[in-house]
Amino acid sequence: MFKKKSKKADPAPEAEPIKKRRVSRWKIVLAALLFLVAAACVGLTVAGYRVSSSPFNLPRVYVGGVFVGGMDEQQTRSTLQAAGWQASADEPMTVKLPADVSFTLDVVKAGAMFSLEEAVSLAHRYGHDRDWFGNLCTYLKNTLRPVDVSGEYGGLREDYIREETEKE
Repeated sequence: MFKKKSKKADPAPEAEPIKKRRVSRWKIVLAALLFLVAAACVGLTVAGYRVSSSPFNLPRVYVGGVFVGGMDEQQTRSTLQAAGWQASADEPMTVKLPADVSFTLDVVKAGAMFSLEEAVSLAHRYGHDRDWFGNLCTYLKNTLRPVDVSGEYGGLREDYIREETEKE
């Protein structure tokens, strides 16, 4: 009556082997390189922004031989005042030429020295006066060599000196 079922399973049709899709090695290397380049661009942009928006002078900045690196504007002002900057700027300069010709110049107006406020402004402006990437390049150069900003931005004002020589 009842037929006994055999325990043998019907042979199943053979399944096709699953093909793994392999990504070629050059695509992985290219993706990694693109990621690194993108990360470097983002990092440089963030670093440039931080340098540009920092309230502090660059790390190795001098004004007329006075170290003001890494200071904010108030600290720079105090350091220059302690070094006697304002007294030097207020002192007139006497120029003596041959044939007993002499004349007096205001050192600030002549461009031989900056006023206290100009010196503070120059110290802070160095490395903060360009675009983000320009400021970052200035920062990197400043980490390699110190900079005296009075030499970077200074220059004699010949028109004032000429006017004073003609008065005498």
